[in-house]
Amino acid sequence: MDLRQFHEDHAYLREHALQLGRLISESGPDPECTARLLDALRVMRARLALHLAIEDRFLYPQVEAAEPEEQLGDTRALRDALGHLDQSLAELVERFDDVIAIGREPDQFRRHLGGLLKALQQRMDQEEAQLFPIAAEL
Repeated sequence: MDLRQFHEDHAYLREHALQLGRLISESGPDPECTARLLDALRVMRARLALHLAIEDRFLYPQVEAAEPEEQLGDTRALRDALGHLDQSLAELVERFDDVIAIGREPDQFRRHLGGLLKALQQRMDQEEAQLFPIAAEL
């Protein structure tokens, strides 16, 4: 299986997560910076949703078909965790849908987003360590 697109997506998502991290640290009471953060978050959410849909359609089914039965639980758990991560990010974007909403609870927004970005990094690391080697052999 050709994994170039998956690697490129992961690289893009990692870079975008770093950008969001910088914007989190820069954003304060400045509405323009907060607006840039919100725009960047929406872009990342859209890209992540597309990436996960492609993985769900192509990567996971092929890996699951090739995996030994005793390892399927780990792959399915990772797949489910990514779905939950996507849902949590969507809920964050919906809850904090404008500069005013973020301004009401900036610390909670930053903590929640920071936790989601960390979880995303961990999940990509897991995919690259657990799934990509199997997929590369297909």
